[in-house]
Amino acid sequence: MNADFFLYNGPLERGADLEFIELVGHAQQRSNADKCALLLVTPGGNPDAAFKIGRYLQERYSHLSVIVPGLCKSAGTLLAISAHELVYTPY
Repeated sequence: MNADFFLYNGPLERGADLEFIELVGHAQQRSNADKCALLLVTPGGNPDAAFKIGRYLQERYSHLSVIVPGLCKSAGTLLAISAHELVYTPY
């Protein structure tokens, strides 16, 4: 599978959203992947930050998978529903 893989582990906050978006932008410059997998672990946070990250990933990739291995609260849910595919672990 030719995909970029990212981990977001922490609260969704303004400022952190821009850092993550910049990270994705730099990674995509070195990659030709059109798919993205995001491992998401978050207690939640700012819904605007979550929305901004989700929309950015939708615009940059033709397919977005969000993997939820555990904690994904509040604004994390908003980010998760931006995915084309949600993957949950048993826990």
